[in-house]
Amino acid sequence: MLKHVSLSVFTLFTLLLAKPSASYSQEADAQKSKTQTDKTDAPAPADSPSEEDLAKARGLFAKGKISFDSGDYDSAITAFKESFKLSKNPLLLYNIGFTLDKSGDTKTALFYYKKFLKDSGPDASNRESAEKRVRALENPGANTSSGEGSALQHKIIDEAPPKFPLDVTAIIPEGVDWKVVLNFRSKGVTEYTEIVMIERSGEMVGRIPAFNMDGSNVQYFLEVKDDNNNVVHRSGEAASPHLILIDKDAKPRFYSDFSEKKRKQSRGPASKWSKYKWGATVGTGVLLAAAGGFDALASRRSNSIASDAVNSQLECSTPPCRIFSGQQESSETRGRTYEAFTNISLGLGIAAGVAATALWVIDWRSQRGEERQAKSKSKQKLYAAPVITPDTVGASALLRF
Repeated sequence: MLKHVSLSVFTLFTLLLAKPSASYSQEADAQKSKTQTDKTDAPAPADSPSEEDLAKARGLFAKGKISFDSGDYDSAITAFKESFKLSKNPLLLYNIGFTLDKSGDTKTALFYYKKFLKDSGPDASNRESAEKRVRALENPGANTSSGEGSALQHKIIDEAPPKFPLDVTAIIPEGVDWKVVLNFRSKGVTEYTEIVMIERSGEMVGRIPAFNMDGSNVQYFLEVKDDNNNVVHRSGEAASPHLILIDKDAKPRFYSDFSEKKRKQSRGPASKWSKYKWGATVGTGVLLAAAGGFDALASRRSNSIASDAVNSQLECSTPPCRIFSGQQESSETRGRTYEAFTNISLGLGIAAGVAATALWVIDWRSQRGEERQAKSKSKQKLYAAPVITPDTVGASALLRF
C-alpha cells in the first residue's frame, strides 16, 4: 500500500492541454499569472500539439481517470501514456508514475517519477510529492526489493516504431545460472508470448517480432528464473506490465546481427493439428520404409527361383531338368506374399503422405489465421469524450482511494 502522506486521501490530477506552454496546474497559473503576461502572445513551438491532438489527449485523460477510479490501473496507464504521447504535458508522467505506484509496480513508477521531474518545470504541480516518493523508493531501508536493481538491470522501453522488430535487453550478474524470460502481448491479445532471452555481447536479448509491433501499444515484462524455474527477480509483471507505445516517429531498436534462429521461443500450447500432422508424417515414413523392406524380401525370393531355373537349363538340353520342389513352391508363395505387403504398404504410405501434407497446410493456415486475428485485435480503439470545464479547456479529476 502506498505511504504517501500528502496523497493518502486525495490526489488532484489537473490537466491543462489547450496551451502546452502554460503552467501545469491552476494553482501554478495563479501564482505566475503576473510574470507570464508578456509571454501569452509568443508563438507556439514548431512541435506544439495540434488542436486535434489536444482534443484526443483530453479524451484519453478522461478515459484514464475513469479507469483509475474503477481500479483498472492497466487501462489508466495506457490512456495516460497515449495522452502524453499526443500532448507532451509532463504532468501526465506523474500520473503514470503514481498509477504504477498504486498498482504495486514501484520500479517502473520510479522511472516515470524521475522522468516527470526531469521534464517538468521547477514549480510544477506535484513536484514535491514526486521528489519525496523518489527518495522513498531509492532508500534501501524502505524498499524491500532494493536488491533487484543489482540482480536485474533493464532499461524500460516506453515507445517503439511500428513494423520493426524490437529487441528488449537486460543484464544479469556474471556466473549465475539464471535464464531471463521476456513475456509480451499486443493490444487486445489475452495471453502472453514467452521468449527465453539469449546472451549477446554481455547482455540478454529477446526480440519481439515485427508483426507484433502493431496497433497502439505492446505490453511486456521480464522474469528471471533459477534452475528450478522459480522466479527470483522481475521487471514488471503480468498484472502490471510495461507499456510500449507504438509511435511512427520513434527510433527502431533492434540488432541487425541478432539471429532469431538462436533464441528459444515458446508460443504456448501446440495447435490442435500439431499431433495429427506429426502422426501422419511419422506414419508415412514407417509405411514407406516397410514397403521398401517387403519389396527387398520379395525380390530375394524371385531371384532365388530365377537362379534355379537358369541352372536347370544349363544342366540338360531338354527341360524340365529339375522338378519344381516343395521348397521352391514355398519360396514362391512367400515372394507373392511379400509383394502383396509391398503394394499395401506403398499404397498406405502414399495416402498417409497426402494426409500429412494436407495437415501441414491446414496447421500453417491456422497459425496464420491466429496471427491475423491477434493483429486485428491489436487495432481496436478506445473512444472517450473530451472533458471541458466552463472556466478552462482541460480536465480536472479528484481521485479517492
